[in-house]
Amino acid sequence: MVHFRCKQCFFDFTNAPLIKDVLKDDIEMVERHLKNGADPNGSRCCGLTLLHYAVMNNNLNMCQLILENNANPNLTEFGYCWTPLHYAAKRGNLEICQLLVSKGAAINAVGYDGQTALYFAVSKGEISLTKYLLELNANPNLKLRRSRWTPLHYAAMKGDLEISRLLVSNGATIDAFTSDGRTPLCWSVIERKVSMTKYLLEQGANPNLKFDKSQCTPLHYAARDGELEICYLLLSSGALMDALDASKWTPLHFAARYGNLEICRLLISSGASVNALDDSKWTPLHYAARYSKLEICLLLVSNGAEINCLTSKNDTPLMLAYCNVNDIYSYISEYLLANKTKFSDEIMRFRPKDFRTVFPDYDCDLLDS
Repeated sequence: MVHFRCKQCFFDFTNAPLIKDVLKDDIEMVERHLKNGADPNGSRCCGLTLLHYAVMNNNLNMCQLILENNANPNLTEFGYCWTPLHYAAKRGNLEICQLLVSKGAAINAVGYDGQTALYFAVSKGEISLTKYLLELNANPNLKLRRSRWTPLHYAAMKGDLEISRLLVSNGATIDAFTSDGRTPLCWSVIERKVSMTKYLLEQGANPNLKFDKSQCTPLHYAARDGELEICYLLLSSGALMDALDASKWTPLHFAARYGNLEICRLLISSGASVNALDDSKWTPLHYAARYSKLEICLLLVSNGAEINCLTSKNDTPLMLAYCNVNDIYSYISEYLLANKTKFSDEIMRFRPKDFRTVFPDYDCDLLDS
C-alpha cells in the first residue's frame, strides 16, 4: 500500500545542505545552520526530517542538538509512516529511544502496517529496549494490520524466552490469533522451540486451537515434524490425540505418513485410534504401507490396526504396499499376508505384473524381474 500526502510532498532544496551535514555527523555545521534559522522540522519529498536522519545515523549528540532546537519527535515520513522512535527501536538504540521519549515521542505510535517501537524491539531481540518500552506502558497487544501478528508471535517464533516473559508479564495475550489463525504456541511448535513451547503451555496456552485452512492443531505439526518432546509436552497439557484436520487426518496419520516411529508409539500409548479414517478412508496403516514404513506397519498391526480396511477406492494396505517400487514392498506385503489379509476375487488377481496397467505413470521395470 502506498501512502501519499500530496500537500506536504515537496523538495526542500534549502534543507539539502543541512541534511548532508547531519549525515556527515558534522555537529558544528548543523548547529550553525539551525542558529541561522534552518527549519529543524523541514523534510524532503519522502518526509524524512533532520531528526529521522540523525536517528538513522545512530548519532545521539546530533539528535540531542536537533531536539533542543524544537524538532518535533512525532513527525512521520511518507512511506512507512514511521516516527524517529520507530527507526531508533529498529536499530536497537536504547539511548536515542530514551532521549526521544523524554522529548515527547509517542510510545505507541503506529506505522502504516501497524508497526510500533515495541514491535521492532521484540523482532530484533532487544531485551533492554523491550523492557524499557513496556515500563512506559507500550501496548504488547497491538497487531500488525495485515498479518495480525503481535510482538509475542515474533518472540515465540524466535524462541526468545526472556522477551516472551516480559511480554506476558505485561499483559500480552497468550492465545492471540494472526490473520491465518496461528497463535504464539503454533509458531513455537512449527519452529521447533521446545523451551518456548513448554513456557507457553505453562502460561495457559490452548494446545487444541486450530489454525488456517488446514485446521491443524500444534500436535499435528509436531507429529509430522518428528518432535517427540514437543508431542509429549502437548499431550501432557491436554492436546487431543485424535484431533482432525481439514482432511480428517489425526496426528497419528501424520506420524505414520512421515515415518516417525517413536511418535507413533507415544500417540498409541496415549490412546490414539489406530483405525481412524481420513476423508479418503485411509487409516494410518494405509499410509505406513504406501510409504514403506515397515516398523510402523508392525506397530500398528500389533496394536489392533484393521489389516483389511478398504479406502474409498477399495485399496487395502497390501495393495498400497505394491505401489512402492522398491524392495521394501515385498517385506510389507509378506507381513500383511502372514497376518491373514483377506482378498476379494478381484484383489486375488492383482499381482506386481499388473502394476503397469493400473499405475501407468510409475517405472515398472523392477516388477518384471
